[in-house]
This record gives sequence, C-alpha cells and structure tokens, in this order.
Amino acid sequence: MHLSSSSIHDAAYQSFDSNDRLPAISVPTLIIHGEADWIFTPAHAETLAQRIPDAQLIMVPDAGHGVFLQAHERIIERLGRFLTA
Repeated sequence: MHLSSSSIHDAAYQSFDSNDRLPAISVPTLIIHGEADWIFTPAHAETLAQRIPDAQLIMVPDAGHGVFLQAHERIIERLGRFLTA
C-alpha cells in the first residue's frame, strides 16, 4: 500500500495532540499565521497563542498557509523586532 504525503500528514494530525504540553513552553514565542490559511485555520493560531505563556501572535491579512512567502517583507521586519526585544 502506498500512502501519499498528504494522507500521512492527515493521519499524524488526527492522532497527535500536544495541546497539554504548550503551557510548559518557557521561551519567547512568536506565532506567525496567515488569516486565509485553510490548512491550519486562524483558530489554531489563536489556541497556540492562548496556551503558550506570553506568546505573541501576528495574524497576516491576505496570506494563507504560505505566509512566509506571501508576506516575507512584513514578516522579516516583525521578526527583527521580536529578536531584538
């Protein structure tokens, strides 16, 4: 039986849950997410931001799952501010 990479990803996504471990993250965390991401919806990013202590969330308008390619200039600028804070 041959499994496609998307079916492997789907199976892993359905069977793996690390939400209970998120509050243990103790390093500065920046979450960057596209508002139009249809693979992991904005609600997913909001959950991460709520569960990771002191996490910062950047929602990028008009960007999807390829947010880093779609909005690289905005992201580079925000990453720079985050890393030098």
